[in-house]
Amino acid sequence: LFDTAAVTGTHMATESVGIANQLDYQVEKVMAQLILRLETAAVYGVRSASLPGVNTQPAKRMGGIDYFVRVGNTGQTRNASGANLATSEDQIKNLLDDIYAVGGKPDMIMVGPFQKRAVSSWLAPFVRAERTEGVAGVVVGQYEYSYGTLDVLLNRYVLAPHLWALTMEYFGIGPLRGNGMDRSFHWEEMPKDGDYERRFVVGEYVIEL
Repeated sequence: LFDTAAVTGTHMATESVGIANQLDYQVEKVMAQLILRLETAAVYGVRSASLPGVNTQPAKRMGGIDYFVRVGNTGQTRNASGANLATSEDQIKNLLDDIYAVGGKPDMIMVGPFQKRAVSSWLAPFVRAERTEGVAGVVVGQYEYSYGTLDVLLNRYVLAPHLWALTMEYFGIGPLRGNGMDRSFHWEEMPKDGDYERRFVVGEYVIEL
């Protein structure tokens, strides 16, 4: 993942409230955008090892959860056929039964906002927790079934039709590190060819699943 931040000399010489250095500020914005792209790639990245056609195209792309679980191995999925989780807890139970039958033991359910609302809705009648007066609602952070307790994690990037049951022991993401190099997000100064300052922001990460 990479991008550039550039600020003109005029902009650098213009004082802005709350911003001490315009170039540093633009680098922070670029870094935040790259982290968002990394988060989405961790879920829906498509693995690719093709050689680049041009300089701006990365030679390799990492696969995300969707690639390794659903696209690369359909035997690890269960099609709910449009069933509504808000009224069908059995869909989750059947999925966990399938996983247990082949030796798995997930400890996390990852869902997007749509399915998180559905999970909360059918657990609502069974939630017993003291709440401050004037506060209503149901917050579900864990789901207990025959094979153990699973954390329910809300991930804004998970699509509405999807729910992932994961064993976090076998999931990891981090920067490439080898031969004395660390490919964590960082920036480098770029040569000037005009009235502006430029920095190149880059990071290379890999998912292990």
